[in-house]
Amino acid sequence: ITKRGKELALIHKKYDNLDIVKTKKKLLKKFTIEELIAFDKICKEYTNILRYKKEKK
Repeated sequence: ITKRGKELALIHKKYDNLDIVKTKKKLLKKFTIEELIAFDKICKEYTNILRYKKEKK
């Protein structure tokens, strides 16, 4: 990876983090922290199920 590539990767990570924070703030207007935590857990487990199915093929 070049120096410029590392810089671009860092800029992109910062953008992603900022976007995640903004999205979570919007969601907190309609859902509780507990609901968002539960949603994250469900999404992670769903992803694990899909990965397991893919690996099984």
